[in-house]
Amino acid sequence: MENLYDHWADVYDDIYAYLTEDKDFYLEWAKDSIGPVLELGCGTGRITIPIAQNDVDIVGIDISPKMIEVAKKKLEEKKVTSKIDLLIEDMRNFQLNQKFSLIIIPFRGFLSLLSVDDQISTLTSIKKHMHRDTRLVFDIFVPKEDIISKSDNLLYYFKDVSHDSRIGHSEVWHKTDYDLFNQRISSKVIVDEIGDKGKVINRYYKDFEIRYIHRWEMFHLLNSCGFKIEDLYGTFSYESFDENSNEMIWVAKLA
Repeated sequence: MENLYDHWADVYDDIYAYLTEDKDFYLEWAKDSIGPVLELGCGTGRITIPIAQNDVDIVGIDISPKMIEVAKKKLEEKKVTSKIDLLIEDMRNFQLNQKFSLIIIPFRGFLSLLSVDDQISTLTSIKKHMHRDTRLVFDIFVPKEDIISKSDNLLYYFKDVSHDSRIGHSEVWHKTDYDLFNQRISSKVIVDEIGDKGKVINRYYKDFEIRYIHRWEMFHLLNSCGFKIEDLYGTFSYESFDENSNEMIWVAKLA
């Protein structure tokens, strides 16, 4: 996993600019906490920076130096003056010598852990940074059987991305393969940069891999690692989880 996401740093914000529904959710949790907040897998600061802009002390860690570099540049551009620390750390084994009132892992960051051992190591590291009233809040998607059983590995169109700073736009394509035995999803993202004449002027390939987790698997993992589950939501609007939910948003504390 080390430095795996460095090659995403230059395009991450453009591709995932559509992600907005989780921002208010995590911001609300951060504002309601007494601080400080810890974010694991902070990336380019998509969630971290808005929290800091609301005068909440926050520490963001990410394994990618380039992601952290982009986040720091955004801090300078936005002239954020709140207390915010961005650190290059591995969520599987970090030691910050500090406890937090809230620990968050937005946008399915927990799924970047590709083995049960990595998941346990991460939860063990998290526990060292919690006190009795700390809440751990994170989201993962629901692995729907009708989707993961279709491993055709076909290339499909994902979205268009506009560029504010230059002419043209980008077309984003996905190619996904499912390993049902190991519960892994391997994705190849192809980004075609389209010039003002409608022709492809650059093409970039971005790969990533995640390990999906079923509901009761996550339930037992949290319990076995010494956590008590307080809530499980199915949406970022706090709707209860049910068989139609696409998201699993977990809230846990120390048992």
